[in-house]
Amino acid sequence: MKTGRLITDYFESTARDNQNPAIRWGKGSILSWEELYQRAQRLAHYLINEHGVRQGECIAIGLERSPEFLVAAYAVLLAGGVYFPVDTKTPAARLASMLATAQCRIAFCHMAQENLFIQTHVALELINGEHLDKISTLPFSEHTLQDTSGTNTPQLRATDPAYLIFTSGTTGTPKGVLVNHGAFVNRLEWHQTHSEMTDTDIILQRTALTFDVSLWELFLPALNGASNYLLQPGLESFPRGIVAALTNENITVVHFVPSLLKPVLQELQDQAIQNGHADSPSPLPALRQVYVSGESLLASLAEQFQNMFDSRCLLTNLYGPTEAAIDVSFYDCMETSSTLIPIGQPLTGCQLYIVDPDNCLVLIYVDTIFT
Repeated sequence: MKTGRLITDYFESTARDNQNPAIRWGKGSILSWEELYQRAQRLAHYLINEHGVRQGECIAIGLERSPEFLVAAYAVLLAGGVYFPVDTKTPAARLASMLATAQCRIAFCHMAQENLFIQTHVALELINGEHLDKISTLPFSEHTLQDTSGTNTPQLRATDPAYLIFTSGTTGTPKGVLVNHGAFVNRLEWHQTHSEMTDTDIILQRTALTFDVSLWELFLPALNGASNYLLQPGLESFPRGIVAALTNENITVVHFVPSLLKPVLQELQDQAIQNGHADSPSPLPALRQVYVSGESLLASLAEQFQNMFDSRCLLTNLYGPTEAAIDVSFYDCMETSSTLIPIGQPLTGCQLYIVDPDNCLVLIYVDTIFT
């Protein structure tokens, strides 16, 4: 599916004159695609003209999960910058190292976190998250946005960087991974083909914003007009809060690490028993696709899932390092027969290399759809 399009191309074509919800949060709050696009365009204009954002420049976003975060994320990309999410719970010394590695000079943050960025002793231009509503209503012209800067979206290429994510450091010192637009869009286009999402779908955005899984949760709707439901910050690892969101917001697509999927299934089972529906324990008729990654998926957990949902909800195991644009392989759990679920076959545009203990190549596994 080599279209050559950028994520900003999809965003612009999906959002223009689209009054459907792009973002949902809280109890019934929504922001339409058109409004999201207008706010992001205004903020992109502000970044270019007031802060001199240059093409390929990393811009840190230290905002919590919120509509403002997505406005800022799309604005950075529209301005030709590189999306760089940061966790404000990070110690100042570590944050300083990350900002220095990214050569970052601009950061979004809430007022409460300004001192953290000041403590890094990195020279930063801070943009207050509480002021984004005011900035995003400034008058502007799309013609002006594209004519007053050499860093506008139409000049971007697939080989230009789109985002910077730091690894967790589980295998050593955390390092920054810079991924280009082409690899990012290839990953999203595969996901769109696999999930067949439409503008009626709702993704639960619950993954930490500095973890690469959040990238497809946040940006995949730009390809199909679906919407994100933003889970309340603090509930990311609480099964009861997650189940409440899945139930009340009619979530259709969600991601878990296996160690969180297990207690979520247990919470569903417990609620079914309490409500007298032990024989049919799935109270989530809208849910149709669950993705898991980040850990090995046990066959026993996949079997528990299938017993609860039957065939109406597909469980898909994803695998991939941060360095490889989120994921490189997938396996649809139709049936289980071993203790571990395999990582499956390559995503479109990916190859898996199987080597022996001496790192000698044994097999190159290429997705047959891609070839």
